[in-house]
Formats: sequence, structure tokens, C-alpha cells
Amino acid sequence: MTWKNGDSYQGEWMRSQASGQGLFLDNEGSVYEGEWLDDAQHGLGREEWQDGDITFEGTYAYGKKNGRGRFEWADGSYYDGEMMDS
Repeated sequence: MTWKNGDSYQGEWMRSQASGQGLFLDNEGSVYEGEWLDDAQHGLGREEWQDGDITFEGTYAYGKKNGRGRFEWADGSYYDGEMMDS
């Protein structure tokens, strides 16, 4: 699926919504690859911002980072711990 603004989704669908494994690319170059439920990031996934300077890998609940995860920055710093609705 590709939207008019250039965003795209490749992956599994259920009831006309992204559900299962999928890859989302936004028109600015950010990427999310992982699990989806009802058009929202849900389960394990990995996100990389467009400049590649920040990545997040962890768990999502209905589109928000929730549970265990790890942020990493290009300078080598990181946060590894619990997320809550971020």
C-alpha cells in the first residue's frame, strides 16, 4: 500500500488493516519493521529515524513504545529499559 504523501506499508493485512508482520516507510525516510495490530505498531519492532542517528528496538502496544526497549544514538549512547506509553 502506498499513500499519496509517499508513505508505504508492505506486509500482512487483516480486515483491511495492517496486522501481523510488516514494514512501514514514511516519506521522510523513517522505517518501522515489526508486528502490527489494527493499523498500529503492536508487539516486537524496530524503528529507525530518517537520519539513521536514532534507533529503537523493543515492544509496542497500540502504537506506543510500551515495555522493554532500547534506544541507541549515533554517538554510541543508549537507554535500555522499560518504556511506558511513549
